[in-house]
Amino acid sequence: LAYPAFAALHAALLSQLLSRMALPAREEVPFALLGSPEVRRLLRSRLPAVTRSVSSGGVATVDRKYYGVWLTFFHQCWRAGAPLDSAAEVREALQLSERAALSREDVVKLGRDVHVDAMKLLVELAPDHALPLYGFTILREEPAFARGLSAEQLTCIRELTPQGLK
Repeated sequence: LAYPAFAALHAALLSQLLSRMALPAREEVPFALLGSPEVRRLLRSRLPAVTRSVSSGGVATVDRKYYGVWLTFFHQCWRAGAPLDSAAEVREALQLSERAALSREDVVKLGRDVHVDAMKLLVELAPDHALPLYGFTILREEPAFARGLSAEQLTCIRELTPQGLK
């Protein structure tokens, strides 16, 4: 991948590679490469860092090229059933802050076809986007999750509102 001809396609190639590594080789083999701690550690150490900058107007920007690769890495690891990173590790890898938070699109990408624990991590990282998307699924699997939510947060879950009950 360090070959100059691949430079323009580097991020796309990494994303495709990560996506393929999360899929089992055969249906009866429930193991994916990203399920291996050693493979994840090695890949993580080799992924290019996300760079974030703040313009003179105070607007945070991110190098979207490798930001997307990291989103793919986390999503595919979670799909493969790998132990979750902490919210702090995800924030650090993606260079998240109050000014540069996960977008709704990012939350949708990260939360597709993952287990409930990954959805709960997304709620911790981006509650405004993740609760409406995954709150009801989490509550259905773990009703005790409601104890940690405020009344305002519960109203964000459409299925718990009068409109959602129709």
